[in-house]
Amino acid sequence: MKLYDIMCINSEREIVRFLQEKNIFIKYYKCISCNSIKIGYISRNRVKCYKCKKEWNVKMGSAIESSKIELKKFLLLIKLFQLGFTSEDTAKELTIDIKVVYQMFDLIRMRISGLSENDLSQMNYLLKGEGTTFGIKCSNGKIKISLMEDKEENPDALFRIKRTRIPNSYASYDLTYNRVINIIKLGKGIGYFSELDRFWRFAKEFLIKFRGTTYKGLYALLKEIEFRYNQKEGDIFLEIMRKMRVVEKGGVL
Repeated sequence: MKLYDIMCINSEREIVRFLQEKNIFIKYYKCISCNSIKIGYISRNRVKCYKCKKEWNVKMGSAIESSKIELKKFLLLIKLFQLGFTSEDTAKELTIDIKVVYQMFDLIRMRISGLSENDLSQMNYLLKGEGTTFGIKCSNGKIKISLMEDKEENPDALFRIKRTRIPNSYASYDLTYNRVINIIKLGKGIGYFSELDRFWRFAKEFLIKFRGTTYKGLYALLKEIEFRYNQKEGDIFLEIMRKMRVVEKGGVL
């Protein structure tokens, strides 16, 4: 979906239908309280049962159920995320609170990586202040990044990240990258090295701009980079939408 296409959407109801088609919102056919089929969509993106008078928001059960972000800005935020906008630039472009952007970007990163908030919180304990080494595996053009503490066997390449905190400000990161020499013995050839090197050049573009201060934020970024690289031939916007889908809950998908 192009940025222009999103800008041309004029009604909230049209956006709701689009999000329901993508299974990001549940499409309700009956009341969540009394199971009556006498329901309808009313103002403020709400659904009403005309039998028991129950009302609920169309966002119920979705990943953004608790967020107050406008639906059009939600789509635009995903598009700007796809295009590589920073949180700060996204907040300015959409004129929304930077904290909302942080929350939405964190949500997207968790969804595309399959990590939970608890998984990311563990990174604050697993990653080391003096520097952390990660392994890179490459298979059929797809990349996987993992902590060496995860005991990933025989990585194809290694990179090390050392964080330096600037008091009361941002953090900076020193990066070191090394291919593992013994992969030549596996017969994977020069082209295999090229794929790893292409990925590292791709990753560095994101890492050198990163100023986040938390280790969980760093790890979430690494998994985002992995996702972006593996989707380089696909439609990242639609893949993010797919990752944001709801599981059936109460209503009927």
